[in-house]
Amino acid sequence: MKFIWLEIHSACSMEAGNIFISDLASFAAKHGFSWVGLADSNGFYGLLPFISACREKNLKALVSVRIKTPVADALLVARSMRGYAHLCRIITLGLANDAALKGEIIKNCQNNFMVISADFSLVKECRENGFAEINPLMSDYFTAYQRAHAEKLEPVLIYPVYFISPADYRITRILSAVRLNKKLDSLSKEDCISEEAYFLSEEEICRRYAHMPDALDNTVKIAQKVFFEFNTGGIIMPEFTGGDFYTLKNLVEKNLPRRYAEPIPAAVLKRLKDELAVIREKNFAGYFLIVHDIVKKQAFTCGRGSGAASLVAYLLYITHVDPVKHCLFFERFLNLHREDPPDIDIDFPWDTRDQVLEYVFEKYGTAHAAMVANHVTFSLRSALRECAKIRSLEETEISRAAQSITHYYHCKKDQTITRVSRQGGAWAEIYRDALPLCGILRYLSVHCGGVVITPKPVSYYAPVEKAPKGVPVIQFDKDQAEDFGLVKIDLLGNRSLAVARDALSMIEKNYNIKISYADFNPLDDQKTISLLAAGNSMGVFYVESPAMRQLQKKTGHGDFEHLVIHSSMIRPAANRYIREYIARLHGKPWQPLLPEMKELLAETFGIMCYQE
Repeated sequence: MKFIWLEIHSACSMEAGNIFISDLASFAAKHGFSWVGLADSNGFYGLLPFISACREKNLKALVSVRIKTPVADALLVARSMRGYAHLCRIITLGLANDAALKGEIIKNCQNNFMVISADFSLVKECRENGFAEINPLMSDYFTAYQRAHAEKLEPVLIYPVYFISPADYRITRILSAVRLNKKLDSLSKEDCISEEAYFLSEEEICRRYAHMPDALDNTVKIAQKVFFEFNTGGIIMPEFTGGDFYTLKNLVEKNLPRRYAEPIPAAVLKRLKDELAVIREKNFAGYFLIVHDIVKKQAFTCGRGSGAASLVAYLLYITHVDPVKHCLFFERFLNLHREDPPDIDIDFPWDTRDQVLEYVFEKYGTAHAAMVANHVTFSLRSALRECAKIRSLEETEISRAAQSITHYYHCKKDQTITRVSRQGGAWAEIYRDALPLCGILRYLSVHCGGVVITPKPVSYYAPVEKAPKGVPVIQFDKDQAEDFGLVKIDLLGNRSLAVARDALSMIEKNYNIKISYADFNPLDDQKTISLLAAGNSMGVFYVESPAMRQLQKKTGHGDFEHLVIHSSMIRPAANRYIREYIARLHGKPWQPLLPEMKELLAETFGIMCYQE
């Protein structure tokens, strides 16, 4: 190739680009690209999906970012994972408008990343790592080219792309109006990205800019020099200071007599030995100690999810369900062949959850702890609203139109757009413009409870920015964080847990009876079992729906084991199996589908109910 596109902005460029990652990879593969340079503004929001999409298409992904702040404006291209880490820190500084940003670029570019900028003083400071940016979409680009030569700087042609073809410019203008909160007809030329910021053929690029051959050649030289295989190196396990595997082992063994009466059952001791062996082999002791440290600061907690299958978690009082008694498989949570990190969801009373987060940030510091992001994209409803607002329509009319769209819009099932398009007029145009916006990144929000704790500063692994509520948040969403290898700990707020806490408090206050939440075990309380068997569970978390209460009445069973079965099978599509289950529960004879399944499915009378 004679020219490489080094600056491509995707739909993750915060209401600027409108090229979806999958479309970019498909376009690049179709047109014979070798290298593709994604360079979204001030962020790596779409980097991991981009790298994955490029691998699927056998493309070489360049790890780049356009830094655009009051302090510096430059295109930075990483040369290694170390260079990527430096770019994460630089993005973090840039988003904070840190005055040290430019100095950080100059100090760390050597062998780590290339610096391409129209700020020639910055380019000079970066020496052999600096290139003079020649942007042909600027009117004075040839003057910049001549000046670069006069100052003995290497020029490189940077043709920024924000949309694939000229037809997509309409969407780019709409995004500009939304971003600037302006009416569509009031946008100036300066408000908008250039209408020429789309892909040209390689032949056309080389024909137009043949008078700058070295600027064209340098795009290829840079791509060849900077490309590297992006590889995170596996799970990034948080470190617990003041403890190791033996700390964990001693802690769970100390708690054995609290959870089990002497003599400790042999099955429990064997299970504990097996779990500890896996945890030691996988080097996950620090994770359990960190979660235990967080949980022990609060009197009322409840661990759930697949982590409930861990005896170690039960002995640490992270979870409160005995996995041995209830036959929960530890292998579903952790095993030697599973590459995923452990994942335990922990509930706290809704009104103390912020205290828990404060403790985490205080203990590990905001340098080593951050929240996970949610990537908030345009839905059809929000896109419709914005496309109508920039055309000065009345709010009542906009709301009426938005409410006609289902929350989970499906273009083949929802006929609203087809009907409106046939009617013509302004709304037909609005609907037409709203559809392509769906899925474009608008802003970040904070995940409801996901926290990452890292051995090195968080900004070594991912760019960090400050959320409006003041907490640090990484630019990755939960799936990207896990793909990168970051271990997410979910610290969630739960109103039902607060109700349980307040009920225990009122019992102590009004009846002078103190019930310890940690040691409280209601599973054998006959009054509770009878209450649930009668379906009187309004206000009881997870089992208060009308369908669930009706199932409880029909079965007449309120013990914990049956409650778990019932809450697992109460699904709309399972009615036929629910009726059969009730009949078998009340004595109807049954045979397993296969003889080998008889013992395995005995508790559910041959009906498959659990994932295991």
